[in-house]
Amino acid sequence: MNARLNSVLILAAALSVPALTPLFAADRVQAPKPIARVAPDYPQDLRWHEIEGSVLIDFTINTQGDVIDLKTVRFSDKAFIEPVRDAVRKWKFAPTVQDGVAVNVRARQIVLFKLHDPQELNTTPLIVLNTFATQK
Repeated sequence: MNARLNSVLILAAALSVPALTPLFAADRVQAPKPIARVAPDYPQDLRWHEIEGSVLIDFTINTQGDVIDLKTVRFSDKAFIEPVRDAVRKWKFAPTVQDGVAVNVRARQIVLFKLHDPQELNTTPLIVLNTFATQK
């Protein structure tokens, strides 16, 4: 296993304690809650060669709870990127609320590909990077 993949997997294991981990501590902010999340398709070639891996992806959860503005931060193999992007675009969240108003939130997620459960969604906790009001 290469050092990069090993580091990602160690980070993933370290972060897998609670379901949601907001990086902000304001009581007036209600963190996004997942409503629907689908697992990415495991690339056939990588499954055939028994390659596991991960993708670290940033995205915005808008005021309607939809995922937009995806950015791939890190990946263990390029073949994992599109399946993750396709799946994450289908995720739905309860909107983040700050002071009683729905706001956009930037979040980060590690999606893991594991051979023993390729159809199951394997993720680390959602990390909220920041919130921001929608420009009008």
